[in-house]
Amino acid sequence: MPKAKSAETEIQVAENGGKIGFEQLVLGLGSYSAPLQNGSVKRASERVTLGARMLRRGVDYTIDYPSGTIYLQVPYRPGDTLRVTYRYDEKTGKKGNFGMGGGADSVSGYTFNFSQGAAAYLGLGLTERLGDGTVMSSNVFGLNNSMGFLGGGSLSGLFMVEDRHRNQSMDMVTGRKGRSNVNEGQGRAIVQNLATKFGGAQITGYYQDIDKKFTGFRSFAGYDQAKVSQFQKERGLKRSALGVTGLGFAGGTASTGFATVGDAKGSITQRSFGSQVGGFNFNFSGQKVDQGFSRFKDLGAKDWKQLQKERGIDRQHITAGLNFGGGTAAYDAQAVRTDSGSLYRRSLTAEMPWMKFNFNDQRMDDNFGRFNDLRKEDGWNGKQLGRERGIARQNFGFSSNAVGGAFNFNKGAIKTEDGSLDSVDAGYAVGGLNVQHSGRFIDEGFNRLSHIGADVASNVNSILSMYGPGIKPHKSDTSGFYASSGLDRSLWRASYDMGEGAAASFQTLGIDGQNGGVRQDRFAANTKNVTFSLTEQQTDDEFSEISHLMHSERLSRGSIAG
Repeated sequence: MPKAKSAETEIQVAENGGKIGFEQLVLGLGSYSAPLQNGSVKRASERVTLGARMLRRGVDYTIDYPSGTIYLQVPYRPGDTLRVTYRYDEKTGKKGNFGMGGGADSVSGYTFNFSQGAAAYLGLGLTERLGDGTVMSSNVFGLNNSMGFLGGGSLSGLFMVEDRHRNQSMDMVTGRKGRSNVNEGQGRAIVQNLATKFGGAQITGYYQDIDKKFTGFRSFAGYDQAKVSQFQKERGLKRSALGVTGLGFAGGTASTGFATVGDAKGSITQRSFGSQVGGFNFNFSGQKVDQGFSRFKDLGAKDWKQLQKERGIDRQHITAGLNFGGGTAAYDAQAVRTDSGSLYRRSLTAEMPWMKFNFNDQRMDDNFGRFNDLRKEDGWNGKQLGRERGIARQNFGFSSNAVGGAFNFNKGAIKTEDGSLDSVDAGYAVGGLNVQHSGRFIDEGFNRLSHIGADVASNVNSILSMYGPGIKPHKSDTSGFYASSGLDRSLWRASYDMGEGAAASFQTLGIDGQNGGVRQDRFAANTKNVTFSLTEQQTDDEFSEISHLMHSERLSRGSIAG
């Protein structure tokens, strides 16, 4: 240790300038260092007193000027007071991390490299100044590892432990003691990355557990500043992930993944699975955000705002596909579940050279209300879904050219507990013969016609096409359609083209209300030189829903009952 003579030499070359500091420190059990409230101490400017005893530099104590830390070399009892006057650089000494021989924000500690890709880290007597008189002392020690396995695998990361406590000191001029509500005690940090291969499969793993009390991030060697800053934000969170890709089995491959991040209040969990066997593929993905999780902004994810919206939501997505004998099939299903209700959507399609098939449905519980929190990337229209709460949809379509001609059939339903809007459109064409059927059937109890979005316009156009081609909707037809509850409209139409300008057609249109209805039959025939048509219409006396027809319908068929 330095002799007293060395102390005399330091006094002779004392550094000038700086702001005066005068403080009292209470010594604790096992303290071998006493950090001042300020670092960047001017050389040989200090005067140190233990109780009533003036201490000698180099004999009774040593001092690290850049870090502003005194190391006692005399015995003391816990609770003894140390009084120090000194001068320091106010610009660099009030805030930052300090270590032995290091100035503000310097990385301090010792690294000992071992074989097998491991290195020990030791940082003793590290000092952290928070800028308000609060001084923390910490010891950080642990292991940095980067190990390779046979076959190209690796395990890298770190294990660090920090013991951190607040120093009891008071500025004797201002009376400032610093904050008392700071994290003290022992904290740990574990970060591990795994990458390896097994049986042709690539396996990756990740684990992160950084204690809320841990602050020794200067020990995180090998990480850039952006990553270290992210680690700091995620103190108190645990992360784990496992992924397997390229897992081979008889005739196919599979992959799976699992990741979670959270704390004691809640977590975000993500799951995935995929498989392919020959022409068949299957994929599953899911995410659940616990209601109690709140640290979305700390995650560093670009979509953290969307994740925050999905708090309390469990969503799942399944897709499957099949290629077979010149054809394809696909299945898609999504589910969004909350404690108050759920939303579901499914679709199934198939296509072959001679046939096409599709089926889809959508339903939601009456109590589901998280429409504005759904992801647009998943194809949800939250605004429209909000209008359709309690409505279920279903649609079926089929077309084929394997029955001697072209056949198509589509059937849809929009349902509530009180009624439904059912639609059917079918057609068959072979040679010169063309047969069509169209129907729109609206239960009297179905009162949600104004809530079905784009289907309003498509149904208005389909109804008007029953009266003939080229009829354009009137501006008031939409409101007329809203009043159509309790009306059933049905059309059958057949036409035959005999060639050389000769053709014939017949159609019958029916509109049924709660009492009575309207029947309109029309026959037409033409040759090159002659055109003939006959129309017969009957409106029942009991038919009382004439005012519920659309404006364009009343123009086409009249508005007088009987």
